[in-house]
Amino acid sequence: MIIRNVNKGDLSKLGEIYASSFNAANPDENWDATSAKKYLEDRFKKQPNIFILAEDDKNIVGGFVGSIEPCWMGNNLYETDLFVDNRHQRQNIEKNYLLKYSK
Repeated sequence: MIIRNVNKGDLSKLGEIYASSFNAANPDENWDATSAKKYLEDRFKKQPNIFILAEDDKNIVGGFVGSIEPCWMGNNLYETDLFVDNRHQRQNIEKNYLLKYSK
């Protein structure tokens, strides 16, 4: 498993994963790959250095994106999204890789 920063060329695949994982987790949400890619492009433009992904055998399997904003107690990480391809869930990718590297 490799964790690396996202580049613009990754956003299409991440959009597909985002849409499928969020739709599976919440049936009330109705993401498609296009709308998810647009959302992720916006997040990438704002703070690309707070956007990482997990790759397994050169296949993107998940991502983490957040925003850092000033707060009364200093900079604060908020508005985070953590998403993993449905086929790779329950493998502790979130805990062992994405959350570890997001700190």
